[in-house]
Amino acid sequence: MIEDGVVFELEAPPLTELPSPRTKLVYLYLFVVGRATVETIHDALGIGYLELYSSLRILRERDLVRNGRNGFSPRNRADFDSGSIGEQLP
Repeated sequence: MIEDGVVFELEAPPLTELPSPRTKLVYLYLFVVGRATVETIHDALGIGYLELYSSLRILRERDLVRNGRNGFSPRNRADFDSGSIGEQLP
């Protein structure tokens, strides 16, 4: 239960700066789930692999996501995992 008066603010970059609706969708998905593989994103969003890799490339070039051993994650996700928002990544 969320107490009255508690406000959570998540700092996401302006989505208007991203070139396509699919790129925005991929970024928002990663921002919400925290970390995902290409296969997981493909299955969850139904985006074709070519367009998905293109979106991930754009997000990496703009330094909005990083590619680690366990998949892609937003660059600023760690800022929120250390607090009380959501559950922590393994």
